[in-house]
Order: sequence, then C-alpha cells, then structure tokens
Amino acid sequence: MMVQLARMTAQVAPGQSIGRALRLLRCFSDAHPSHTLSELSRQLELAPSTVSRLLSVLEEYGYVRRANGNGHYTLGLAPIALASVAISQMDLRRQSLPFLEMLADTSHYNANLAVLYEGDVLFLARVPAAKELRAYTITGTRNAPQCHAVGKVLLAALPEKAVRALYTDRAMEAVTPRTITTMDALLPELARVRAQGYAVDDEEFAIGRVGVAAPVRDESGGTIAAISLSSIPASPPAEDLAHAIRLVKQFATHISRTFGAPG
Repeated sequence: MMVQLARMTAQVAPGQSIGRALRLLRCFSDAHPSHTLSELSRQLELAPSTVSRLLSVLEEYGYVRRANGNGHYTLGLAPIALASVAISQMDLRRQSLPFLEMLADTSHYNANLAVLYEGDVLFLARVPAAKELRAYTITGTRNAPQCHAVGKVLLAALPEKAVRALYTDRAMEAVTPRTITTMDALLPELARVRAQGYAVDDEEFAIGRVGVAAPVRDESGGTIAAISLSSIPASPPAEDLAHAIRLVKQFATHISRTFGAPG
C-alpha cells in the first residue's frame, strides 16, 4: 500500500507543481505587473517556501525575474518569446494579415485584428498605415473591451448575461471622459452595434482619435474576431467616416469568407 501511494504521489506531484507554476504566472497582469513573495503566497494560498521554490525554477528558465533588488518579481522574457510563436502561428492572424495590409493601404489608417480573451481585447496584429513602419511585431496588447470599437463588436456577439458576467468583478474604468462606464450605457450601445453591423469608438480610448470596427465570422456565422481602423482624427467629416466604415466592413467580409462564412 505504501509503495502504491508513493508511486501515485510521484505521478501527481509533477503535474501539481506545473499547475502551481502556471497559476503563479497568471498572477501577473497589466494591473499587477510585480509581486513580492509574500503577496504571491497569499494570493496562491501556498506556503512561502513552496512559492520560493517555484520562483527559483521560473527565474532559472527566464519566466520571472527579480525587479531591481527590491523584493519584487516581474515576468521575464521567456513568456514573450512563447507568445510570439503562438500568435504568429495562429491561422486567424496569418490569413488576415494580407487583408489588413490592403485595408491599411486603401484607407491610410492603421488596421488591427483582435479577439476577446478572458474578458479583454487581445490584439493579434497591427498594421500601420505607413509602410516603412511595418515590422509586424506581435503585440499581445490587452485592453478593456468597452472602450474600443473592436471590443464593442466582440461584446455584441455575446448574450447579455455573458456581458454582465464579464463585469461582475471588474469596474468599467474611464480611459477618457468619453469612455462607457456603466452597464446601462453599454447594453444599448451593443444593441446598436448588432443592428448596424459595425462599431465606432469616438475618442473613447484616446482623445483626438476615432476607431471603427466590424466582425470577422466563421462558417457558423459566429463572430471569431474583429478588425478595425484606428487613429482616425477626431470629428472626421461624415463622408470620411462613412468611407472608413464601408472599408472595414468590406474587408471583414473578405476575411470572413476565408473562414467559410456565407455571403
């Protein structure tokens, strides 16, 4: 019996350690980019000695690093390298990039591709309007969805119950004075997005800048991503804004067709 127990422990312990290490890495975010050992211990509900061992291994392999010798840990460079590989190999990104290039060339604005990940907008690609700036680096940037045109499109694809659930434990923080900050304002906006097939952020993420977005769909007709044009100067002439909206909807349809969407 003791031999069987030892074998079971040997089998389970490595998986448990990996799980704990992954939970530790997920403690880091834009809102909380650094932690002390004691903070991680409390958050993970693990003994400080256990957390210390996990940090030592993660530090050895470049997943965390000590921040300026002040007792804080931050993410290392290894997660960035893995994220770059993961995103660059995504079929969605690969197939969308040529269309984003054409969209940026045609519109003379920045073209973007984003998905919804754990309640945030995750940007998979950004193509600058200026060709000389096109390095196609992986962004991986995450932002609150209600302040972005792409975020509104992605939220509009969800049932109201799911939208409410996303904000159960998080506030709608004002990025600018024009950001939507209440559910009473957000839900009617999402209804408009669904009805018109596109979204606009009117200086809701950056003062002086407007964005427009449309959904990318798959063969089921469901929204799998959103593309946008950003850095449009604020208060554009009506015909210029309408032209940008037509373009983003047109290219969203082109990308959707590559994923089997009807139409």
